[in-house]
Amino acid sequence: MGNYSLGERLQYWLDKRMAKGAFNMIKALITATVVFVVLLSVLALIIGIEGEGGFLSILWDMFVTTINEEWPRSEDGSVGYIALSSLAAAVGLLFTSVLIGIITSAIEERLAEMRKGTTKVLEKGHTVILGFHPGEYAIISETIAGFGGKKGTVIVAEQMPREQMENLIYENVEIPDNVDVICRSIDIEEPTDLRCCSPIGAKAVLIAPTDNERTLKTALSVETILSEQPDCPTKVLATVSSSRYVIQRRMFENKHLIMLQTSDLIARLIAHCSTMPGLSGVFADIFDYAGNEFYEEEVPGTIGKTFGEVVQIANGGSVIGLSDDNGIRINPEPGTRIKAKEKLVYFAENKGDVSLEENYDYDRPVEKEIPEPAGEKNLIIIGYNEAMRTILQ
Repeated sequence: MGNYSLGERLQYWLDKRMAKGAFNMIKALITATVVFVVLLSVLALIIGIEGEGGFLSILWDMFVTTINEEWPRSEDGSVGYIALSSLAAAVGLLFTSVLIGIITSAIEERLAEMRKGTTKVLEKGHTVILGFHPGEYAIISETIAGFGGKKGTVIVAEQMPREQMENLIYENVEIPDNVDVICRSIDIEEPTDLRCCSPIGAKAVLIAPTDNERTLKTALSVETILSEQPDCPTKVLATVSSSRYVIQRRMFENKHLIMLQTSDLIARLIAHCSTMPGLSGVFADIFDYAGNEFYEEEVPGTIGKTFGEVVQIANGGSVIGLSDDNGIRINPEPGTRIKAKEKLVYFAENKGDVSLEENYDYDRPVEKEIPEPAGEKNLIIIGYNEAMRTILQ
């Protein structure tokens, strides 16, 4: 080391202690105070000041004076004792002031950190929305509506100030009392930052529509965290506009991620709706929800019946499939027998709305009119993009 002055060494030592946080500063301050009290007591012995109990008595008096900041009176002892006690009281006052400053600074730093919204979420069964864009609140409002009056928590994460996100959401989205909306200011592409949203304990992770590359990086980051717990039931849903960014589920050992290509999906809807009158209205009702949602539930009375029978006698919603531990089957064969622990997948306003009609004549099923096949039709396609191939197919 070079020839540094005592002041430079002391400044460097303090700088290192401050970098380690408030707790280390408090330890350093206490150590310095104890050393000071011991040196002051030794000095009192040197100049001939003696207490009734010897050195320990002087040490205790100096320590109490320093801690209590109690200034001595003229009748407390000799001039030397009064001078040393006054010095101890002055140092005690400085000690208290510095200690209060350190604690205040630590509290302010902690509050500032909490205002940033980076602390870990301690929720379970919550829904995480990664990505937030001012003016786009549909995904938040629809997620809240999906709770159906039950208690739930929605975590919204984006790399923007927490207070700004909260103000925009609460001003533009109607949030009921049963739902808590918590915002986190993080980089959604970084796995380390994403951990504060507790994705492993979440019911679902929704990646809000954004540019393809950012969606892809965010999806990979979430999958990295979820892969640490293979049996985690969390589902990750994301959309991209191009097939180049679609990650196939078979690429992952732990299949949490579901990616949809929006342009391909819209192209298929356009093609089918153009050839089947009325289908566009069906899709509009499904995707608009209008207060409805898809649910999975074990409905009493379904065990032993066929899927076709249940579809005809179900009231309160539209049954579209079955689900079990192996996954969801949409529109299985009508003769499929429903087994124990199999759930109905249905579309209804609230969970529990679907029930089975008790009095039903199986010998007289509902007869539906089958329309005559349509004749030859012409189709005009206006415009051209990468979805043309899918539409033509």
